[in-house]
Amino acid sequence: MNIVFKSITWKNFLSTGSAGNTIDFQAAPMTLIAGVSGSGKSTLLCALTFALFGKSFRDVNKPNLVNSINQKNCLVEVTFLIGSTEYRIVRGIKPAVFEIYCNGVMLNQNAASKDYQKTLEQQILKLNYKTFTQLVILGSSSYVPFMQLPSAQRREVIEDILDISVFSVMNSLLKDKIAQTKTELTDIDNKIRQCRDSAISQQRIIDALINSKCDQVGQLSTQIQNNQIDIDTNHARLDVINTQIADLLNATKSFGSVDEDLKKITRMKSKLSTKKDHIEETIIFFHENETCPSCSQQIPHEHKQYIIESAATEKDKYEDDIKTLDDALEAIIKRQREVEEINGKILELNTEANQLASSNRILSEQNRKLQVQLSNVNADTGNIDQEKEALKQIAANALHLDDRKKFLLDQKNIQEVTSTLLKDTGIKANIIKEYIPIMNKLINQYLGLMDMFVQFELDENFNEIIRSRHRDVFTYTNFSEGERLRIDLSIMFTWRHISKMKNSVNTNLLIMDEIVDNRLDTKTVELFLQIVRRLENTHVFIISHRDDIVEKFDRTITFTKKNEFSLMEIS
Repeated sequence: MNIVFKSITWKNFLSTGSAGNTIDFQAAPMTLIAGVSGSGKSTLLCALTFALFGKSFRDVNKPNLVNSINQKNCLVEVTFLIGSTEYRIVRGIKPAVFEIYCNGVMLNQNAASKDYQKTLEQQILKLNYKTFTQLVILGSSSYVPFMQLPSAQRREVIEDILDISVFSVMNSLLKDKIAQTKTELTDIDNKIRQCRDSAISQQRIIDALINSKCDQVGQLSTQIQNNQIDIDTNHARLDVINTQIADLLNATKSFGSVDEDLKKITRMKSKLSTKKDHIEETIIFFHENETCPSCSQQIPHEHKQYIIESAATEKDKYEDDIKTLDDALEAIIKRQREVEEINGKILELNTEANQLASSNRILSEQNRKLQVQLSNVNADTGNIDQEKEALKQIAANALHLDDRKKFLLDQKNIQEVTSTLLKDTGIKANIIKEYIPIMNKLINQYLGLMDMFVQFELDENFNEIIRSRHRDVFTYTNFSEGERLRIDLSIMFTWRHISKMKNSVNTNLLIMDEIVDNRLDTKTVELFLQIVRRLENTHVFIISHRDDIVEKFDRTITFTKKNEFSLMEIS
């Protein structure tokens, strides 16, 4: 990916006023930025990093980037090409502005500012602040040379240059995926456990319903059986009662017509008693009277005695007959009592029989209803079927979860293997291993071009080993500032060379702040400028106080200070 910076404009930024300044990056291959200290020469560096990354190259707090006199409307715009696509970045303070335009159309700003910055760095520039400053800017102030970066940051820069940072991004995304997979596996295990518990509970419900149904069927069947036993017992008792009643009825037949006999004897006794009473009256009359009431004649004594004796005899006869009737009547009354007693027993037996028959009717009706209820219970499997269907659904969910778990376990294994490949010791290590000799070769070539003949080597962990011609071993810190600067420049040229080879984060822009002023001697400066001049498709901006190098440049931009504002003049 080749980034071609076209221009930058800033106003009310640091010491620049509202009139603003614009620099065309492509106007000349080599541009010298000159001016006295404090005139604003390094504003270009801060404006460029602020526009792209929201931070100043120099150690200046963001609010202090606003011009201290105007105190508002701080705005920086930078335009660049990636292929045929033109991007314009607009960033400002008071008011806060951050806009990204692609071919004149502003990208969606719905996302948070942090995510918007990620879009710029990861999807458009494809490099971060650290890598950008290693490739594009070499400064004397806030710049941290590659050899002074911690090991992790060295790796980050080289990964960007080799265009393998995507593996780090992939690894970071993969870590999230692994965490998600782990979380989902834990969640699925919990859900499977819940399914198992639910299945157990559901089976208990089904068993309870089945047991309840069995209990209900058993209770109904038992009640029907008990009722039938009672019906059979009642029928047996009714048979006994009917036999007893028949026997009693037969017994009453032997007594004959007791009531008629009683009436007949009673009538006969009444007649005899009447006759007896009449005879007694006759006897009394003849005892008391001497004269006949009809003819008023004297009743003869002999006739009177005869009548009295005849009447007494007849009276005795009637009394014997009445006594005979009384004896017969007493026997009949006795028989009547026996019949009444038998009838009472028959009544009792009939009453019991009626009660038993009624009870059997009730029990039979009850059994009929119970039989219907039993049939309904046997036929009704609704709740059980419903609960069984729920159990099937739980089982289906468990099988689905188990399938998902198997899939996730396969994914986890793949992710673990992929993670191993994406770690620093995996694919990236192999790629870096292939490029380390090329990097070392280029660094040593650039060191030789700047008249520094040492054997410089970076190992796969980006630790340096530097050997002199006499094979003495040194480290970066063993060298003087000028020698360290030549190492820094050689590494920077190497990164740019590798970037162009890889077509990764190659850019047309190179800015160096006061590099040639103090730490390089005249010969080394000449050698350095020769290297710079030979850089293809590169627009170089060198900030310097030196007057003896002006003729080496195609264009000079001079900064001056007037009324506390920085002014820019291009010649």
